[in-house]
Amino acid sequence: RGAFGGHASLNTSLEGYYAFDSDATDSTGTQNGTVSGATYGSSSGVISGGYSFDGDVNYIEIGRGTWAQTAASFSLWVKNNNADASVSVYMFSRNEGGDNAGDFSFIWWTNEKYNFYSQDGVGGDLDVDISADDAVTDTNWHHVVVTYDATSTIMYVDGSAQADVGAGIDIAAHANSYKMGIGQINGGDATVSGAGWDGFIDEVGIWNKKLSAQEVTDLYNSGSGLTY
Repeated sequence: RGAFGGHASLNTSLEGYYAFDSDATDSTGTQNGTVSGATYGSSSGVISGGYSFDGDVNYIEIGRGTWAQTAASFSLWVKNNNADASVSVYMFSRNEGGDNAGDFSFIWWTNEKYNFYSQDGVGGDLDVDISADDAVTDTNWHHVVVTYDATSTIMYVDGSAQADVGAGIDIAAHANSYKMGIGQINGGDATVSGAGWDGFIDEVGIWNKKLSAQEVTDLYNSGSGLTY
């Protein structure tokens, strides 16, 4: 693999990248993942290997993270086993399961739309609650990105900006001791049976900056993904 195929700006402020080529190692060397139940397959990813999750309590824990700033981006490729979202399921999250400051969740909502929210812990208020414009009702690979700074939050699906809200997130101001989890509500601190991702996840990236539209387009790479 190369460093994003020569797209040098994607290496800037990269806090963690999980290519899942052979295991849950962080390609940046910062914070390796710990696998709990998720199954690795050498050809299960959008690029090479990836992990499958059973829709229950499988997850990959990647710690609390050091990226928590007023500008950050999350990118991942996901593929459903089930095109009917009868319950909301977690793709990538750090959530204590209540009204807690610092909670954030990347989910597939019961309306079959990708959703991202961040909570400030004050009376259940949300900093941001953003959903994609279009429902996803297939079992194909999709690239989902949320990128934000202090003034706006944008969600991209398959390279296209689907939603843009004029509100930023300041996760740095939030106190939350839970760990981040891929495929579940958190990194094993208090998993929720039946709320896990049912399908495949690959190429998870975390940046300590707001990605530009061009950088998201580069990552999507016409649906083929971009190797790190």
